[in-house]
Amino acid sequence: MNGVEDVAQKKGYHVLIYLTHEAFSREKDILQVLRNGRVDGMMISVSNTTADFEHLKDVNTTGLPLVFFDRIVEGFDVPRVSSDDTDAAFNGTEHLLQKGCKRIALLKMSGHLSISTRRSSGYLRALEKHGLAGSAIQVECGTDDESNRTKIRELLQGPDRPDAIFAAVEKLAINTYEVCRDTGVRIPTDLKVISFSNLSATALFDPPLTTIVQPAYEIGKEAAAVLFKIIEKKTLVPGEKKSIFPSHIVERASTSG
Repeated sequence: MNGVEDVAQKKGYHVLIYLTHEAFSREKDILQVLRNGRVDGMMISVSNTTADFEHLKDVNTTGLPLVFFDRIVEGFDVPRVSSDDTDAAFNGTEHLLQKGCKRIALLKMSGHLSISTRRSSGYLRALEKHGLAGSAIQVECGTDDESNRTKIRELLQGPDRPDAIFAAVEKLAINTYEVCRDTGVRIPTDLKVISFSNLSATALFDPPLTTIVQPAYEIGKEAAAVLFKIIEKKTLVPGEKKSIFPSHIVERASTSG
């Protein structure tokens, strides 16, 4: 949001920020309000519960300038700005493999979004490279913390307990830490944990969490710049229609040893 606002302020525009709280119904309602209101353009990172995209098609057909960022939807002729989710997930999985892990579980969100597909693809590609494709464990989680904790608890107390967890979103890393605390599973001795996250507070976890950090400011700044080009009816160069920014791993104690 800082990146978006920096660009908008220089252009003399105000930014209206709407939070869906990962609710598909709220996302639809917000888009309907914006379509009926007086906005010059729209940027959206799709909620992880979105499984139907008709509301996005409706916005796109109106001609209202639209840009996807972070969580994008394939099949739309709409500019998108995201990070290298496939390569980042591959690198995160390899990081765990290099630490000696053999049974790595991926905790992921809704499979309807391309971001979930890409992260799953990178995870599987790393396992395949190391001859461990048959050991893949993928657990689809949701927005309810208690349900997520139940799934993680069953995973960690099962007969084939993983020796590492790769959380596709920081929320699931937090749920993992909560379950480990309650069940006496020690991080990183019994279980190594890595997660996608931009939260600075992950350094304060006990133990500090190894994270895959996305360039959030740069993504927001680029997405806003592309949107204003559309608003100003300027021609986008091919690279601006699909921008991908690299992520990097910040290693901390949760994967040490």
